[in-house]
Amino acid sequence: MLMRNFVRWATVIGAFPRIAMFENRMTDVKNYINRVRIVNDVLGPNWAFRLRDIVGDKTIQANRSSWYDFYVADTDGMHLPLDPGAPETLLYLGDRYSARDLAFYAGMGFDGYCLVLQTQRIVSHEQKSILFDGRYHLVLPDDVKSELHGYDIQQHIPKEKYYEEYAVTLDAIYRSIGTIIASAGSISSTPWMIERTAAACLLLMCGGHKGCKGHPSEEERFAAQMDSLIIFNTCRLVISGMINLEEHLAPTATVVEATTYDPD
Repeated sequence: MLMRNFVRWATVIGAFPRIAMFENRMTDVKNYINRVRIVNDVLGPNWAFRLRDIVGDKTIQANRSSWYDFYVADTDGMHLPLDPGAPETLLYLGDRYSARDLAFYAGMGFDGYCLVLQTQRIVSHEQKSILFDGRYHLVLPDDVKSELHGYDIQQHIPKEKYYEEYAVTLDAIYRSIGTIIASAGSISSTPWMIERTAAACLLLMCGGHKGCKGHPSEEERFAAQMDSLIIFNTCRLVISGMINLEEHLAPTATVVEATTYDPD
């Protein structure tokens, strides 16, 4: 299964050096709009429409419903993708996305973005679990479930807690990528770390809901944020090995092979 994941997730594994490179580059770009322009340049012209053409709206809606609502259904009335130079971009996004946020998307690139949208990620609030990639049923441990259940009772997640969880998760991914690069990317020395980090990248991308402020109700806002907390915690536990992928194979796993993107 390990080697199968290396092949299946090769696009993400190959993105590790680029993610690290763009982190350094974005840190030197102080203007937020210029960071957005860099990401758009990396993804290429009409990237949101090209992703839809390759992946298909039905697959996107099944795997990343918030992305579908934002970019396809246009529930916020933004007529996306956003023009980084337009006044409504800054008004809508503000300065929410850090250099690390945008470096992650730039580093993953168009092909990585495409694989993310093709990869199943179905979050269960009741079980505090994720069906991932058609093969894995990733269930959070009881202590984490108990903490998240406290938010269920309150129906409220403090803003500071939400952003802290996201920042810690992104930091875990960057630290793991740094360790892999420092080992010269040797599969023989860091095989499980490579696999876990690739899985975490696939789980996290399109999972923050930070730009989706147009929820029609507080109930839907809470549900979206709880989705994210489950994703954040799962990412960190996968990277640390506390959630072992091989021990969480779904009993009726089915795999839909990803579409290969041919720019020609």
